[in-house]
Amino acid sequence: MSNIKLKVASGAIIIGAIFGLIILFSSWFITKEGHVDVVKRFGKAISVAQPGLNFKIPLIDTTDTIEIRTRKNMEEMSAATAEQMPVSATVSMNWSANEETILDLYKSYGSLEQFEFRVIDPKFRAITKESIAKFTAEETINKRDQVEQRLRDYLTTATQDLPIKISSLNIEN
Repeated sequence: MSNIKLKVASGAIIIGAIFGLIILFSSWFITKEGHVDVVKRFGKAISVAQPGLNFKIPLIDTTDTIEIRTRKNMEEMSAATAEQMPVSATVSMNWSANEETILDLYKSYGSLEQFEFRVIDPKFRAITKESIAKFTAEETINKRDQVEQRLRDYLTTATQDLPIKISSLNIEN
């Protein structure tokens, strides 16, 4: 009889040790440089963890990683100039998410990719086409700096309420 009690006690200790190790190792996480982690408790985003060693409540909190480094959007698009001549242009924009507003961005869009797909890409295309339409074909080629500046001004105005920073904009082709 005592042999059975010993086996049960040994089994309980082993199960307890395994459970304890799971709790211990799931209570911390490392956020890589250039990223932040959104900490979710039962699916609700509650905080943002900065790069380095971070802690969470085991088995309750989960994390989603979001890159905060500069991203590049490049669009090859057809547009019309001021005199209605068709133009094909390759335009690129470098941007990054504001760290201060990552939690709001995550709550509204779920991920940086969804934000880019739903908000950034359509705005970028529309503003680029609108900017190119303000210049003639000759001006678009010869005054590329002015076209880029107007595009940058329009884009800055259109995105001032969004949680992003635009670092550069180029008409590449």
